[in-house]
Amino acid sequence: MQNIENKITTIRTLPLFLIFFFFALIGTIIIGVSLTNKKQVVKKSVLMPTIQKGVALSLAPSTQSVSKGQEFTEDIIIDTKDQIVSGAELYVAYDATKMQALEIKEGSFLPVILAKGTIKNGLISITLGCQPSSPQKGSGVLATIKFKLLSTATSDITFTDKTWVSAINNKTGNTVESKTGATISVFQMFKNEN
Repeated sequence: MQNIENKITTIRTLPLFLIFFFFALIGTIIIGVSLTNKKQVVKKSVLMPTIQKGVALSLAPSTQSVSKGQEFTEDIIIDTKDQIVSGAELYVAYDATKMQALEIKEGSFLPVILAKGTIKNGLISITLGCQPSSPQKGSGVLATIKFKLLSTATSDITFTDKTWVSAINNKTGNTVESKTGATISVFQMFKNEN
């Protein structure tokens, strides 16, 4: 008889044990999901990279009027924005039937000449750098190009896609974000026939 009573007591407590186990399991799942979501948020905020602005290159002045046969200069200007730069490989294109490039000289921003400036068939190139102990940040003149106008037609001077700027701690490669060229228009004198 006592054996039967023990079995009845066990059967009565079994549903209570199952109910307790069920609620404990649900509680553990809720806490686990809650902690997992918090860990993912923390991981996302830690792993999100800061977005840095890229380098801006421009020719200055961006527009100028010159007379046929006149010499003029264009400065290659750099604004490093958030970057700290160590080198620049510059390629500038122009229409050799409308103007003649006479020379390219390094500026003061990246003063070390890594590859001497060349002028050939409407393309100017020069590679500049800095001393390893003095990478640059800010704005300045990379180089100055001297031209002579050959034509009476408006012409553009542009950076090519090969133009490259290297920055410290930038593993993605070229840091150039924008390139602004220049437009050369012709200043003509009109004769008064009175």
